[in-house]
Amino acid sequence: MTGFGRAKEDRPTPPQVYGWRPYMAAIIISLGVMAYGYDSSFIGQTLASKAFKRDFGFNAMTKAQQNNHLGNLTSIYSAGGFFGALFMLPALELLGRKRTVIISDVIFIIGSILCTVPTHQLGLIYAGRLLTGLGVGGIAAVCPTYISEIAPPAIRGRLTGFFESSYQIGAVIGFWINYGIVHNMDAASSNAWRIPMGVQLVPAGLLAIGIPFLRESPMWLLKKGRNEDALKVLSYYRNLPERHEYIAQDVHFMQGQVEQERSLTGSAQPTFINFLRAALREATTKGMWNRFVLVFLMFMWQAWSGAAAINYYSPTIFTSIGLTDTTLWTGVYGIIKAVGSIIFFTFFIDKFGRKWPWIASSLACACCQYYLAGYIAIGKPTAGVQQSAGTIAGGKAATAAIMVFGAAWSFGANGLPWIIASEIFPSSLRSISGPWAGLGYGVYIFFATMLILASIYAFFFIHETKGLRMDQMDGIFGFKRLGYAYDEGGKVVEDSYSEDKSRGATRVEAV
Repeated sequence: MTGFGRAKEDRPTPPQVYGWRPYMAAIIISLGVMAYGYDSSFIGQTLASKAFKRDFGFNAMTKAQQNNHLGNLTSIYSAGGFFGALFMLPALELLGRKRTVIISDVIFIIGSILCTVPTHQLGLIYAGRLLTGLGVGGIAAVCPTYISEIAPPAIRGRLTGFFESSYQIGAVIGFWINYGIVHNMDAASSNAWRIPMGVQLVPAGLLAIGIPFLRESPMWLLKKGRNEDALKVLSYYRNLPERHEYIAQDVHFMQGQVEQERSLTGSAQPTFINFLRAALREATTKGMWNRFVLVFLMFMWQAWSGAAAINYYSPTIFTSIGLTDTTLWTGVYGIIKAVGSIIFFTFFIDKFGRKWPWIASSLACACCQYYLAGYIAIGKPTAGVQQSAGTIAGGKAATAAIMVFGAAWSFGANGLPWIIASEIFPSSLRSISGPWAGLGYGVYIFFATMLILASIYAFFFIHETKGLRMDQMDGIFGFKRLGYAYDEGGKVVEDSYSEDKSRGATRVEAV
C-alpha cells in the first residue's frame, strides 16, 4: 500500500507488510490527538462568546473576575494535559498501550460531556476542562509510542506522522466551526458555545469505535512474557503467517531489547518501582542521556521558532493590505499548515528522512521571519490606519511570507520532534520518553536567528533514523549493549541471526 516515499528497507520485506492494517491502526490511534488540535483553536472564541458569558454569570462579574475565570478555564486544561501524560506512565507499563488509550479516551469523553450539558453550572465546565485535559494528555503521551511499536521501519515516519496531521486537522476544524457559528448563528443562542463544546465528542467517539480493531503493542506483550500473543499481533499487522521468517526476525530483534531491559531490572517481571530505577540508571549512561538532551532541545527549537509571533502579528499585516476579513485569512493560514503536514508526513517523510527536512524547513522559515522583521521595521503597518502604496505592496509580500512560513513550518520543527522522540529510545525508556514534551520587529529577528541555529544544530546532532529498526538506534548514539558485536562505525554487526538461524528459529519455536 502506498509504496511511494518509503525509506530504505532494513532487510528484504514482503509486500504484505505494507498492507492496510498498520495504516488503519495508526489513523485510529491518532484520532485522539485530533481533539487536542481542535481545542487549540476553538476554546478561545467559545469562552468569549456572549451566550457563554450570559449563561454562566460572567455579566454579573467584574472585568478582573471574568479574566480570572477565562484564564483558569484555559490553564486547567493545560494542567490536566501535563498530569494526564504523567499519570499515564504507570498505565503504559502496567496495563499496556491499548488499555492506556481506552482509559484516556473514556476520561476525555466524560470531560467533553461535562463541558457540553451544563446550563448555568460553571463548576461542571471546570471539571470537564480538567478531565478533557487529563484525557488528551494521556492520549498524546501514548500515541507516538504505540504507533512506532507496531509500524514497519520503512514507513514508521509516515505512520507516526499521522499524529501531527491529525492535530493540524483538528485545529482547522475547530477554527472553521467557530467561523461558521460567528457568521451564521445567533450570538445569543446557547448553541453558540454548546455546539463547539460538543464537537469534542466526535474524534473521541470515533476513537472509541475504532479501539476494537486495535491490537496491543507486540513489544509490550513480549516484555510481559506473552510471546504467543505477540506473535499473533505481529502476524496480524504484518499480514504474514506466524511462522514466517520476517515475523521470526521481528521477534528476534524485539527480544534482544527485552532481554537487555531484564538484565537492568534483574527480573523477568519487575515491579514498577524496579522498572523506574532501572530506567533512571540506564537514562544516565553514555548513549542514553544525550537522547534526552536531543529531545529537550528539539522541543526548545520548536517553541523558539516564532510560530506564536506569526499568529500574533498576521492579523495586523492582513489588515494593512486591505483584507477586511482577517479571521478568514487566519483560517487559510491554518489550512496551509494542515495540508502541508498531511502531504509531507504521508508521502515524503520516509523518503527524505528527518534531518534534512528539518534543516530546509528552518532555513525557509528563517527567511520568512527576516523579511517580516524588515517589513515591520520599515513599513510600520498599523491596523486601521491608511497605508502607503509601498507599504501595501510590501504587506502583500509579507502575507505571502506568512503563508510560506506555514507551509515550511509544517514539515520541520512543528511535527518532527514527536516522531524522533518516539523512535530513538529503547523499550525500557520509551514509556518515559512519550510523556517527556507586546511584540515588535526585533522578536522576528530573534526567532529567525534561532531557526538558523536550529538548522545548524540539526546538521551536526540529529541522526538520520529513517528505515532503522528500534534495536539499531543504539549504534548511532554510541551506546553498546552486552553481547553485541560492533563495527568501527559503532553499528551492530548483524550476523547473529543470519549466521545462526537455528538459534533464532529455536527462540521463536520456544515462543
